[in-house]
This record gives sequence, C-alpha cells and structure tokens, in this order.
Amino acid sequence: MNPRALLVTAAVLLGSGGWVLLFLPAEVGARLGLIRPEDATVALELFGGALLSMGMLNWLARGAIYGGIYGRPIALADFLFCGITGATLLRVAVRGGVDGAGGPLPGLLALGAAFVLLTVGFGWILFGARPWEDGSKGGGAEGGGPSPPPGGPPGGPPPGAPTA
Repeated sequence: MNPRALLVTAAVLLGSGGWVLLFLPAEVGARLGLIRPEDATVALELFGGALLSMGMLNWLARGAIYGGIYGRPIALADFLFCGITGATLLRVAVRGGVDGAGGPLPGLLALGAAFVLLTVGFGWILFGARPWEDGSKGGGAEGGGPSPPPGGPPGGPPPGAPTA
C-alpha cells in the first residue's frame, strides 16, 4: 500500500466534504434527517472546518515518509478521526438518520464505508508499515532509509577536492 496515494485520497475526500459543509450546512443537515437543520448549521460548519483542516494536513504531508516512527502523529490523527467519523456515519445510516425516522440511508452507508477503509489504511501505516523493509539498499544503521547524497555528506569537501 502506498502511503502517498492514501494521503491524497484522504485529502480529497476530507477537503471536499469540508467545503460542502462550510457552504451548504442547512442542505446537508436536511439530507441527514435532522429535525431542525437550521439549528445544526453551526455544528455542521465547525465539522466542515475540521474536515477541511484534516484534508489540508494530509495534502501537505503527502510527500513525507510514513511507517514505524515516521509520520506517526499524522497517521494517528487520521486513524482516530477517520475511525470515529466512519463509525458515527455508519451508526446514523443504519438508524435511518439522526432522528431515526427513516430507513437505512445508502449514501451515508457508502460514506461511512469509505471512512472505514481510510481507517484500515491509516491503521496499516500506523501499526504495520515499515519503510526500511521496502527492498531499497539505502544507507543507515539498519541498512535502509535514505542514502547520503553523492559526493559525501552535506558540509563536507566538494567532490573531486584533494584530501589530506
């Protein structure tokens, strides 16, 4: 599994959901089956801000190294956020909305399932990914990791310089 692809997918899903909730909270509240969606607009806008923030975090962190101790705070935040969001969406979808008046909501089921899949992916990054076991022959104490730049370490003599 490629952590970069997972982060980009999460960034797009979370960021787009955040934008929708920021600009259309009453409409989304009505679709969720809220009794009085106008009362929930502030909460939905705040949640939209959280979604947009997590999406931006994932987008900006998409090029970092993940696995083991690398990227652990971001992976843990995504794991918890997506897990809680997915479980909540699935519970609300199965109940038939927040007020429980309708039948199962297929749109929320699909969205909840997407968050559960993201949770599994971030769980893999958090608990299973080992970037030094990818078969690369980089330098480092464990035999993996980034290789030193050609020509020696930074701050050393330039390549081709006479040595004493």
